[in-house]
Amino acid sequence: MATEVRSGLFQLKVPIPNNPLGWVLPYLVPGDDGYTLIDSGWNTPDAFDALEEELRAAGVTFDRIKRLIVTHVHPDHYGLAGRIKEACGAEVIMHQREQDFIRSRYREPEQLLERMAAWLIENGVPRDEMQDLQQSSMPARSFVVPAEPDSVLWGGETLDFGLFKFEVYWTPGHSPGHLCFYEREKRIILTGDHVLPTITPNVSLHPQQMGNPLGDYLASLRRSPEAACGDRAPPRTAAGRDAGNHRRRRRDCVRGRGGRGLDDGHVRYVLALDASRRDQRDARAPGVRGAGRQAASDEGERRGTVRARAGANELKAGLPCGGAVLA
Repeated sequence: MATEVRSGLFQLKVPIPNNPLGWVLPYLVPGDDGYTLIDSGWNTPDAFDALEEELRAAGVTFDRIKRLIVTHVHPDHYGLAGRIKEACGAEVIMHQREQDFIRSRYREPEQLLERMAAWLIENGVPRDEMQDLQQSSMPARSFVVPAEPDSVLWGGETLDFGLFKFEVYWTPGHSPGHLCFYEREKRIILTGDHVLPTITPNVSLHPQQMGNPLGDYLASLRRSPEAACGDRAPPRTAAGRDAGNHRRRRRDCVRGRGGRGLDDGHVRYVLALDASRRDQRDARAPGVRGAGRQAASDEGERRGTVRARAGANELKAGLPCGGAVLA
């Protein structure tokens, strides 16, 4: 059921099929010229019907949606973009970096698959096991009806809808062009997958997210509205509030269990705290595991201390995808 989190601002609940997260949480923002939808959901009949029902519960029909803003182009946030545009002609808006992924991921993925194969082999995956990993994200294409953006954002803009004025924050890490939206006066942050209620987002290396995505994510947390706005910032969700403590606990664990007698800068690997399925899979592909470790290690060396990698997220049934922080 649609939830009114502020006067006129609704949180919607759209199911993600066969996924332990359970739901994605789009937001419906009223404006002087109609409504803005922030994120959409997977392209499945159940998700589309649920979105239409949620809108109806908020007293809104598709023809009143004037724009769709996408926090990032992962299928659960972007998948229904094409169907929504077809239904109401909504303007589609996203970060420039996300626009670049539409063709390579959803329209013509052949070049991306070639890059993925080369990257996997370079990182030690045996050739006879490479194809399964190379193709692993391709089924997600069926959950996306792509739509090209009508305009793009970079971060730093202000979106004035009348009752609500959202400042745009570029928050790379989970995805290179991830966006958050901050309503300063009403102390609301719409966080997409940047900050989630009780878990951390996936932050990982792949051919379209090279460099140091973990470092980007931690820097994005430091650049968040809460960090920039002092006393006027809203409180964090439990997960966001605990991010610093979590990193400190992991750092102390590495020091205590794996780093005795070593300076921080000499600790090269972050110890795995859980014997997860991911670690079992990584044991068969040590190069890829090493790439993830190296990103964490590089971040630790850059900052002069050890920081735990952001992998091994624990997914629990019923944890929604898409966050908001309210005062």
